[in-house]
Amino acid sequence: MIGTLIRMIAPPDCIACQKPGEYLCVGCAQTSLVAKVPSCFYCNALTIDGRACKTCQRKSKLRGVHVLWRMDGAAKDLVYTLKFGNDRGVAQFVARHLVNQFNLADYDIITFIPSDGPTLRRRGYN
Repeated sequence: MIGTLIRMIAPPDCIACQKPGEYLCVGCAQTSLVAKVPSCFYCNALTIDGRACKTCQRKSKLRGVHVLWRMDGAAKDLVYTLKFGNDRGVAQFVARHLVNQFNLADYDIITFIPSDGPTLRRRGYN
């Protein structure tokens, strides 16, 4: 709640161009965020809808994994700002993009990769 109030009074700067207002302005989001090409979540072979390839299907009961963006450039900066800068407002920004990109009713679960104990204690969230 305090973080929301602070962001209203002093909005964040775009991580790409430093323009005030949002973590990533519309212009930079359109040019900097690259959609992740659907691929096997084990070996990165191209697949349909992020499903495991035939070779890797035996390794997991997961049907597939969908990733919002490639982990480079602005997307990497956003994640690092959340994880290491402890700026939880980035989570709201990413959540808005997630809701707009995927039909969430099509998914059984949306989850994260958990941190280890020391990291969890240091950050205060997972």
